[in-house]
Amino acid sequence: MEEEYRQAFLELMKKSGGQIVYSLNNQSREQMLEKLDYILLRLQQLYTGQDSNKYHLIVSVFSEQYRIEGEQVRLCEIREIKSDSLQSPNDEDAAYCKKGEQKVQGYSANITETCNNHTLNLITDVQVEKANHADNDFLQKTVEQSEKVVGHIENVNADGAYHSPDNQEFAKNNATSLVVGNMQGKKGKYAFEIEEKRKQAGYGY
Repeated sequence: MEEEYRQAFLELMKKSGGQIVYSLNNQSREQMLEKLDYILLRLQQLYTGQDSNKYHLIVSVFSEQYRIEGEQVRLCEIREIKSDSLQSPNDEDAAYCKKGEQKVQGYSANITETCNNHTLNLITDVQVEKANHADNDFLQKTVEQSEKVVGHIENVNADGAYHSPDNQEFAKNNATSLVVGNMQGKKGKYAFEIEEKRKQAGYGY
């Protein structure tokens, strides 16, 4: 490497990954990524997977976070980076997602339980997937698995994130009532409320 980048690389090697990452805010993290572009490219060019079992992590980070344009290397914009990009060198399967204001790195767990009054309730299914796994993709498998435990399920109560046309069709074919609340999407432009006088006059709402 050129001396400038070699010295920068040696400075990085004096600290652990945690000592570097946890001391950075968003702005300084982006600045560091901009400095690492050539170092990562040169490491990728100088070595192969036969030199280290961690070589593929360098390839992943560079391919996910950077773009080569002509003779220049640029840092990707956030919208260009996929949600299943490498989140941790210690857990390569972890992913990223954003639900509203909540940011999740790692995994998403789906736990299903029975909900009957005055009887013993059971956890019938547990699924763990990457954090970017859509909630509505859990539903059909979890109903099928749960029915192996408790028999036919007449009613399923779930959050609005579990709604999809496919799931509604699945529930219909399975003779299961799918009740979802807190539906996703933009807030409505109008609010509806009952007017007592109009209701009494037979006008409804």
